[in-house]
Amino acid sequence: MTHQLADRVWGGMGLYTRAGLGSEFPFDWEGRYSNQKATITTLDLTPALAWKAMDRLSLAAGVTMEYFDFELRRAIPTGSPFVDPDMHLKLTGNNYEIGYVLGAYWKATDWISFGASFERLMEQGVKGDYELTDGRGNKLGDGTAHGSFPIPGKVRGGTSIQATENWKVNLGVVYTMWSAYDELTIHYDPALLGVKSSTTTPKNWHDAWRMQLGTEYALTDSWDLRAGYVYDKTPDPDYLIDYMVPANNRHLFSLGFGWHNEKVKVDVGYTFLLIEDRHVKGHLADGVWDGRFEDGEAHMVSLGIGYKF
Repeated sequence: MTHQLADRVWGGMGLYTRAGLGSEFPFDWEGRYSNQKATITTLDLTPALAWKAMDRLSLAAGVTMEYFDFELRRAIPTGSPFVDPDMHLKLTGNNYEIGYVLGAYWKATDWISFGASFERLMEQGVKGDYELTDGRGNKLGDGTAHGSFPIPGKVRGGTSIQATENWKVNLGVVYTMWSAYDELTIHYDPALLGVKSSTTTPKNWHDAWRMQLGTEYALTDSWDLRAGYVYDKTPDPDYLIDYMVPANNRHLFSLGFGWHNEKVKVDVGYTFLLIEDRHVKGHLADGVWDGRFEDGEAHMVSLGIGYKF
């Protein structure tokens, strides 16, 4: 939502999700000591101001208020793994954190423009609860738990080229600073079964690039046709991959169209997501086996509606 506040000043408000991840497996599957279920959900509210500093240059800044929700379930062996009965650990927690975003837009000429933005790293200090049960659901212990989860900083850059009167080409890159996610440490109070007060899993993720290409063609004064391609590189290293985020490098192929008049705009899009196959090097101490991720794909449909007051 945006509104012009003065001759060169606009205000805006955005409501969106900055990160959403999830995976779920049968409770008795072979990788249960790594993960049975893991979900991360965020909801971000960002009020922002934009200032038209020059006729062709605009600057913007916003404050991001983020709600973060986390759930993790995994099995814990009571003796010999896959032989003796397992215990089941459930962790839940949430937190609120504040960050900021900066942006700039420069219309260099009538046919080419550039944009850039920066989102600050947020360290979500999550507090919640844990519960330990046996295979029949009987409670063996519970208490509070806390840990830190980074929502990485991002740098975005892009250019829009008006190739002809009706044809526009957009190029973009996103650099996500996932190296902030070096380990996952969770503290327990009281200690798990009176023995383990914390657990640490190394992650050592690395910064990752996302490359984007899009094009739009104005078929008529009201109808637009669109197509796009994205290459999204995975941040998790092969030697520490786990089942919380079973993913690899991604390719996204998109088609869409839009209709608009002076007041209303409607946009429809379709994206096919293809995840590259990946060999997994096992590290059994973390419950991960030698294996292979394959046939990762998804079909996504989007609908957007805008109204100008």
